[in-house]
Amino acid sequence: DIFNPADGNIYIEGASGVPNSVKVNVGKGMIVPRLGLAYRLDHKTVIRAGFGLSTNPDNYRSVTPSYPSLVSQTLNGASSYVSPIVNGVADTLSVGIPTLTPPTLGKSTNSIALGTLGTPEGTLAVVTLPLNYRRGYYETYNAAVERELPGAVTLQATYVGDLIIREVAGMNINASAPGTNVAGEPLNVAFGISAGITSERPIGTGHYNGLQVQAKRRFAGDSSLGVNYTYSRSINDYGDGSDGYSSSLVNYLPDYRFNRAVAGFDRTHNLQVFGNYDLPFGRGQAFLTNGPAGFILGGWSLTGSISRESGTPFTITGSASSLSAQGSPQFGDKVTPLQILGGHGST
Repeated sequence: DIFNPADGNIYIEGASGVPNSVKVNVGKGMIVPRLGLAYRLDHKTVIRAGFGLSTNPDNYRSVTPSYPSLVSQTLNGASSYVSPIVNGVADTLSVGIPTLTPPTLGKSTNSIALGTLGTPEGTLAVVTLPLNYRRGYYETYNAAVERELPGAVTLQATYVGDLIIREVAGMNINASAPGTNVAGEPLNVAFGISAGITSERPIGTGHYNGLQVQAKRRFAGDSSLGVNYTYSRSINDYGDGSDGYSSSLVNYLPDYRFNRAVAGFDRTHNLQVFGNYDLPFGRGQAFLTNGPAGFILGGWSLTGSISRESGTPFTITGSASSLSAQGSPQFGDKVTPLQILGGHGST
């Protein structure tokens, strides 16, 4: 099933009379080459580089829980201070939740106007896809130098970069311009649809650039000590939920540029220290090479790690009442340099 925002109708795929124009065109696929190079400069130095393309793996999972499989009804008042009107009465908690409109689509009814569904009509939300869907892709590239130093120390420095083109972002295509509220929703004006309509659009861009340094030393046996440090920055213009689902903060398309910021998962500094120490007991070791004690204590090792990393960014949001824009929140602008009050670990 698919909602076509061009005419405001939901269509059943495969039903008689459903035009080809409402089917999602995903293209013919993509060519995604990968290339890797390695060069040994001398017996202690190796240089490596690589580049690769990969397609966005989105499987349209966000479209499956939509009408008629899932019935979701949204009721919006004229503003944040006014209750929605249902059947001529303000819909408050004491009035209760209006009756949902059950699905009516089938082989005999291949399409239905979304603006006629819900109580009141036009309040039924759906999830859809662009009818011409251009799948996105990722460019990944790196360059590394590895050097063996005196004292059994190995040092490696790597530049890692990622460029994300057309990341999928869940956008409310019924978002209104600031100051227009529900009356300014484009699908409400055209088809009487006041609910939020999420379109999984391949529209987002982002990039990651990082310097990764690793130093590692091996000791006698299998003992070792290592340090990893990463200095990086991630910037994108779409949301970044931990479940892989992305949604836009600003859904009004003319103002989409305001979504561009440091990514929510960005951590500028990342330090990892790790090591392991084989206990010198048991067969082939310096102590307790035989006997019950050597049998019990042999083969054990101690491991440890320390992890320190920067915090993630956050967005300061507020009431959207003064914004009067359906589908987009109100958030603050940074007008002065950031000041962190208190010290590390203070409350």
